[in-house]
Amino acid sequence: MVRKGEVKSRGGKYYSQGYRPVDWKLRAKNSKDLIDNSKHVFSVLKGIPWIKLAGVTGSVAAYSADKSADIDVFVVCTKNRVWITRFFTVILLKMIGKYRSDAEPAGRICPNIFVDENSIKWPKKRRNLYVAHEIVMMHPVVNKEDMYFKFIRANDWIFEFFRDFKIDVSVDYSESKSKQGAVINAVENMLRKYQMWYMKRKRTNEITERTYIHFNREDWSDKILAKYFKLI
Repeated sequence: MVRKGEVKSRGGKYYSQGYRPVDWKLRAKNSKDLIDNSKHVFSVLKGIPWIKLAGVTGSVAAYSADKSADIDVFVVCTKNRVWITRFFTVILLKMIGKYRSDAEPAGRICPNIFVDENSIKWPKKRRNLYVAHEIVMMHPVVNKEDMYFKFIRANDWIFEFFRDFKIDVSVDYSESKSKQGAVINAVENMLRKYQMWYMKRKRTNEITERTYIHFNREDWSDKILAKYFKLI
């Protein structure tokens, strides 16, 4: 294939014709640096009382980020506290200059998924290889009450795609039945309405439900899966 020009070689590595070779060691270093340099930010997120799990996802979690990458973060919060959690997450990240914006994405935090602890089971219609890979590669940076392991336990369907993924999921998972105060419930509803109103003029493909928020301007899953299945 090298002789035919279908495959090229550089530095002892092979890559397909028409594709630029990737320096995976450099990508891994970039990712590690981004995580290490954001430890103080993760400490701030840990201080938000409703956050039970915060996990780095995307290219940084997969150790394949370039220097200009932002840091995607997946958040699991207390039951019925998705909107108040997002509000304080965004406010605090903006206060310390670490909230991702289109003008300055590099090294900033992009909290793009918020889900409450009773809604962590991924919907069957959205389960696929792409999502399973994102979950397997997730790098937990805040983990209260073993929520990371509960999340994996609730989504054990991922093992159908990644049978070699080894993790102890002996921890029990059950939906929270804790009672919540009327005042904080009112604040949650108020902040949900405010944020929904604020986002109206910028809405694209976001999913905004009472217990689940997903900011995803471009859904790459279908494109990536299509290319993957074409290759195999």
